[in-house]
Amino acid sequence: YEAEGFLAMRVVEQKYIHQQDLYHTLHIEIHEGPRSYLSGIMVDQFPALVYEGPLGVLTEQIRRKGKVVLDVEMLQEQRRWLLDHFRSKGYLQVDVAYELQGEPEHACLEWHVTPGPMTYFGKTVIQGLNAVPYELLGRELQYQEGNIWDSKKLQASLSRLKSLEVFSAIHMHPDHE
Repeated sequence: YEAEGFLAMRVVEQKYIHQQDLYHTLHIEIHEGPRSYLSGIMVDQFPALVYEGPLGVLTEQIRRKGKVVLDVEMLQEQRRWLLDHFRSKGYLQVDVAYELQGEPEHACLEWHVTPGPMTYFGKTVIQGLNAVPYELLGRELQYQEGNIWDSKKLQASLSRLKSLEVFSAIHMHPDHE
């Protein structure tokens, strides 16, 4: 029911009716409630994001059809996308929540995004290897101290260091001073 926009659906009554021997019938009475549709979408403080990723897809569907059935999975996908988007920009701590404004038949989806402080790469310390010069290892790092945090740069650095085949194990972790 949620996938079809019936967010207020509730079970009114359920009962088992004994038929004969081992046979029973389950009787379930539900109240669907109103079907919810979206006729608008916005991201407070970041209005351009409604044209990107899954938010952009929804914006285009609303533009073409006038309204779209509200689907809980769609909301989860958009939330994941917003979290990933802000984390890729260096905001590792970000709160994302939504609110539905208006009547269920033509609601506006409003995303509230509160990014925490921006995260930066700090000093890189390499321990346990004296045979390879630091300068050689440093060239394999895809980030520099002071750059905005980017997990893709960290993964690329890790891959490049592994490709040198001079380490038995590599561990990268933040130093919490």
